[in-house]
Amino acid sequence: MNRSLGTVLKYKFVTPDRHVCTLVATVWLYIIIPKGFFPTEDTGFIAATTEGASDISFPAMVERQRLVAEIIKKDPAVDYVNSTVGVGGPNPTTNSGRMFIALKPRNERENATDVIQGCAAPPIP
Repeated sequence: MNRSLGTVLKYKFVTPDRHVCTLVATVWLYIIIPKGFFPTEDTGFIAATTEGASDISFPAMVERQRLVAEIIKKDPAVDYVNSTVGVGGPNPTTNSGRMFIALKPRNERENATDVIQGCAAPPIP
């Protein structure tokens, strides 16, 4: 006979108690653990993607990306912004751009999620 099965049969009065304790612990952990598909993590960096009209010229896209970067730089929690536009690297088309936003140290700013919410701006024409 298997050793673990033999132990359970030998101490059968304790087995239901263990089952109940495991069930209670599972419910307790389900209640206290934060929910969400991906937990939020504040690394001090934010990656942003911009997209212009499909027929936008490269100089016009560069200008719009510059305007967006200026808006983001005005946020007091932002340390610096790295911006790229056009085809190449991570950008698949001319009308797309990427920004990598570095935030100030954690003790000088609010949570990264709050910074992202505060940077939301209306579309640039």
